[in-house]
This record gives sequence, C-alpha cells and structure tokens, in this order.
Amino acid sequence: MKLIQLQLFTFDELTSEAKSVAIEDYQDINVQYVWWDSITDDAKNVGLEITSFSIEDNEISGDFLSNPLKTANLIKENHSGNSKTYLCAECYLKGLFEDDAQFRRSLLKCYLERLENEFTYLTSFNGIRETLIANDYYFLSSGKRFIEQ
Repeated sequence: MKLIQLQLFTFDELTSEAKSVAIEDYQDINVQYVWWDSITDDAKNVGLEITSFSIEDNEISGDFLSNPLKTANLIKENHSGNSKTYLCAECYLKGLFEDDAQFRRSLLKCYLERLENEFTYLTSFNGIRETLIANDYYFLSSGKRFIEQ
C-alpha cells in the first residue's frame, strides 16, 4: 500500500508567484464559451441585431430589426439613464443624428465598447480569480491545479 499526502490550497491561499501560474494556466477560462450572449441578447431585445464583431480589429456590424425609433424608445425604457446606449438613443430622439444609419453606427459602437469591457474583465486577474474560487478549484503550492482522478 502506498499513501500519498498532498497539501492543497485554494486560490487565495497561494503565494503571489503561484497565483501567477494559476492565472496564466486559466487565462481563457471565462472566454471558452459564448460569453457575449447577454450583450448581443440585450441588443436584440431593443431591436438591434449584432451580426458580427471582432474585438481584435475593433469592428462590429449589425442592423435594426425594426424601426430605429422603436429601438430608441426601447433603449430609453430598458437601459440606465447614464449608459452610453441611453445617451445615444436620447440624441437620436432629439434629432441630433444626420440619419438612421448614423444612429445605427453609434449604437453599434456602444455595444462594441460593452463587448470589449466584458472581454477585458473576463480575462483579467479578478475575473479569472472569481471563476477559480467559484468553482472550488484546489491547487498545489506551485499554482498548478489539482485534479482528482
């Protein structure tokens, strides 16, 4: 018979160096799934369909699902008064855009910024830390994850 004893640590119990190892090993843990769904669903709920985006290239495309006026009103009803989408909708309703296309481009830009912010957070130290803690991961003193077999 062989008895092996291991000392296991939660993420917060690791040394700074070991935390760095764990973070590096799990850099993409929060973006291995369709992490953008809540943002694209929000856009769709107010009448804007995001058809594609690239954070790397700072590009986004999409179109209104119905009347832009309806989209602006839905945003004002459903978004915070200090959000960029709300301010964009307010400008449209006040006639400050040249046309519907300018409103669409501006609104898409607001959503691209939200997507960029979400991605940045999900791949940040704090975002990864929260996931590792929430999933009750245990680590060796080196920062490598312990996986029971």
